[in-house]
Amino acid sequence: MVPRPAIVDTYNRFMGGVDLLDMLSALYKFNFRSRRWYIYIWWHTVTVAVINAWSRYRRDLEKLQPRQKALPLRRFQASVGTALTSAGKVKKCGRPLSSPEATPTPPRKRKTPELPPDVRKDGLHHFPTWETRQRCKHCVGHFAHVYCEKCRVHLCLNKDRNCFQAYHHSK
Repeated sequence: MVPRPAIVDTYNRFMGGVDLLDMLSALYKFNFRSRRWYIYIWWHTVTVAVINAWSRYRRDLEKLQPRQKALPLRRFQASVGTALTSAGKVKKCGRPLSSPEATPTPPRKRKTPELPPDVRKDGLHHFPTWETRQRCKHCVGHFAHVYCEKCRVHLCLNKDRNCFQAYHHSK
């Protein structure tokens, strides 16, 4: 009989997790070549993180929804990769996403504060000035260089359209 140190017993008790991690990381190895040694360390770290996330996902899914089947590791890796590569991008074509909470929202345009109607129609100090070209606030479909200094909006004012007057005198 040889006395066994306690660390050997601890090592043997928890060795299954390390073996399982090695086996799972070897299942779907990404073959690439690099002269930079730290790239291998980076990819190994990412692989270990994804495998740990997958095992936590399976454990949590088993507790929360025992009847639902967990994603296989390869599908889980693919979904993580898709989520990371499409983060911050807006999907422009193709089928819409299945869940409404997963649909990306387009960036919101800055809205100009609406002027109260009594100020807009008071007829005082509405001076048109020449500015950079922007969309007309009244007819929306056209561009205008004329800008009302008081209302701070661009409005059409030419021989075809007089949105400046219509904006200040309409309802």
